[in-house]
Amino acid sequence: MDILISAFWIPFELCAMLFFQAAFLRRRIPRAWVFAVMLVFYILSVLNDTSLLLEIPPFPQKAINLALCIISALLIFSAPWYVCIATAISAYFYLAVLDVLTVYGAAAILGMTLSAMMQDHALWFFVVTGEKFLCLFLSWGIFRLRHKREYRTPSLRRMITATLFPLISLTVLFQVYLSYQGQPELPLSAVAFSVALFVANLAVFYLMESLDRAAASEKELALLNQSMALQSENVRALEKSYRAQRTASHEFKHQLQVIGDLLQDDNIREAREYVAQLQGQQTSRLFAANTGNSIVDAILNEKYQRARENGIDISYKVSDLSGLKLSTDALVVLLSNLLDNAIEACLRLPNNRKIECSLILEESLFLSIRNTAPPVKIVDGRIETTKKNKMEHGYGLPAVQRILQQLRGELVIDYSEPWFQIVADIPNE
Repeated sequence: MDILISAFWIPFELCAMLFFQAAFLRRRIPRAWVFAVMLVFYILSVLNDTSLLLEIPPFPQKAINLALCIISALLIFSAPWYVCIATAISAYFYLAVLDVLTVYGAAAILGMTLSAMMQDHALWFFVVTGEKFLCLFLSWGIFRLRHKREYRTPSLRRMITATLFPLISLTVLFQVYLSYQGQPELPLSAVAFSVALFVANLAVFYLMESLDRAAASEKELALLNQSMALQSENVRALEKSYRAQRTASHEFKHQLQVIGDLLQDDNIREAREYVAQLQGQQTSRLFAANTGNSIVDAILNEKYQRARENGIDISYKVSDLSGLKLSTDALVVLLSNLLDNAIEACLRLPNNRKIECSLILEESLFLSIRNTAPPVKIVDGRIETTKKNKMEHGYGLPAVQRILQQLRGELVIDYSEPWFQIVADIPNE
């Protein structure tokens, strides 16, 4: 009977642990594989908790459960090993403390000793089942609060700092309860110590969250400064293009006058040679893109010149964008970041440097930038970077994703060697 009851409670513990870990980590395997992994660990947990194969003392038994929790996190979630271990330890600590506090708290409320409550099998089953439901509900609540937040991989030092206190607390907590294992009930001082330890860990967790929010705010500020710098750069490019156009218009009047004078004097051969000379000069002055939107034209032509100066074969496919309703800020951030990323990626190649950009406006704006690039690892729609192989595609991508989220646009990124492609569909609002 005890084996059946334990087999009934363990799934609640495993699901609660899974929800807690999923609140902080991204899943990397399909749901079917998650179910298979959890089924294997369910069987192992039942064998460990019921001692069907071996009679295991309480402390090693808890250590085995913790090891199973860590291994499952490493198998299911996409994160550095130290992040998975830290999250698994934190999950195990909080669930273990909730388990103990709920059971002893129920005994205190009912005015019973723990041994007396355990002897009443129906009451014990009801209390422990309620405690399992509570752990599952709280873990699910943490998951719902955090699962939509942007995931940021912390440093190893940061994770060691964050995990050290829960790990020490977990060890101390087990030692405290093992020291009172032979007594009929747990002293009030031990319960109070457990509560204080739990609250202290919550305070540390809140502090770490506050530090993360502060880091996110600093990142937002850096992105804002970057966007402002890009806007200034492209405004200067627009002014430069405008001045060049005014100069070209002024020169064009004089050139027409010269051609007219030559034709008036019947100097047909000289007129043809002069026109051919002008055509050769004008080829280098032609705009790479003429969309009908001055901001877009300024950005595209400035990036075109930069790409050609660096030996990059760049081409545009554009439609009439005179009806584009997106704000100037959004256009500058999107196009500047994406084209700068494409250029920087091409510069990392010794040859075969190509960029293909499409801007088509119909009911919505279709934006596609395709460029050759070194290998890029994409996980869950995000670019994974390492210090040894850091791609510049990730530099301005958070700013682009933030703008697209504000505009209710959709973004897809893909890499098929040697081409990296980013595609966005943006409502024209």
